[in-house]
Amino acid sequence: MLRSLVGSEMCIRDSLNPPDEKIIEEADRVLVLAEDDSTYSLIEDGLSTSPSESIPPGPVVQNVPGEPDHRLFCGWRRDIGDMIRLLDEFVQPGSTLTILCEESVQERQESFEWQGRDMTKLVNLTLIHVVGNPTIRHHLQQMEITKFCSILILADARDISARDSDSHTLAAMLLIRDIQCSHEFGQLTDVKTPALSSSETKMLSMEWFDRAKQMGNGAKIACEVLESHTKRLQTLHSVSEYIMSYEMLSKYIAMISEDPHIHPVLEELFCSYGNEIYIRDVSHYVHPREQISFYGVAVRARRRREVLLGFRCPCVTSAGSKSQIVLNPPDESKRAVRLWDDGSIDGFIVFALDNDELTAMDDGSPRRSRRSSLSVSR
Repeated sequence: MLRSLVGSEMCIRDSLNPPDEKIIEEADRVLVLAEDDSTYSLIEDGLSTSPSESIPPGPVVQNVPGEPDHRLFCGWRRDIGDMIRLLDEFVQPGSTLTILCEESVQERQESFEWQGRDMTKLVNLTLIHVVGNPTIRHHLQQMEITKFCSILILADARDISARDSDSHTLAAMLLIRDIQCSHEFGQLTDVKTPALSSSETKMLSMEWFDRAKQMGNGAKIACEVLESHTKRLQTLHSVSEYIMSYEMLSKYIAMISEDPHIHPVLEELFCSYGNEIYIRDVSHYVHPREQISFYGVAVRARRRREVLLGFRCPCVTSAGSKSQIVLNPPDESKRAVRLWDDGSIDGFIVFALDNDELTAMDDGSPRRSRRSSLSVSR
């Protein structure tokens, strides 16, 4: 398991992240995490380099049930019904999703019907429809922007160029972030302030970006961008996250075309049931000020029916605070004993089942979606 063993091809729906008692048979295909086919090889005595028996138990983690949250979608797209149904399976009961776009409520309902999506069957989510333009400040100020834990700005689905769509997205993102900053820190200038010099304008701009970076640590904004040039803008990196939806789809298709056997693996990762990738807090695996190797943390993760894939490091650049992802680190660093709670990393990346599903499997119950009354759209 320390060589990133995740599952075998036979009966893949039941073999991703198998129990330790699973016997790998000759006809099985082993799934590994590696840079390329030529960058890894089987080490016959690999497990003996870090016997699991020598790793002391990790911290006891209490599973605290999640709280309902409030999310905002800005914009509209023809497959938004699929997004809502899938989101409904992830969130806690009592959560809300507000949709702000220029389409009327009747047009939205007709779109749902055309997609064959009955939004009255949502279990955990409550939909709130708001008609407005997310690039108009007045429309945004009429909403309680600060109550949303997550804001997703969708690419403009109208018949416009990708660059114009990204401009619309960036305008909405900057307006929302400015409203959040004004609520948290107050206005930078007053409407009665006389005209500013170029140096004063530059100083205010720098102060605004400093505030926006601070807000980014709590209130998350994600933008769907279409142009590859847009993701290189420092403005985008400074105050929000971005999603290159077309690029993600292209990579998905490329991986499947290279190896069709990877399709059911990706399919499960993008569904609300089965195994998923989580970023867990360091305290779930390491005692305070404890020194332990990456292999040792992997053993503790495995005891919880998880596979340790890597970790996330905080990284401060000129564009703001970002995170650096380290997957499958080199063998030398895996064996090195070190501190993990000294601020050098802010989370471990693991491949694991949802807590409810893991309990069901331990009880012998069949694996299923978190909501049996609503099937997952593929």
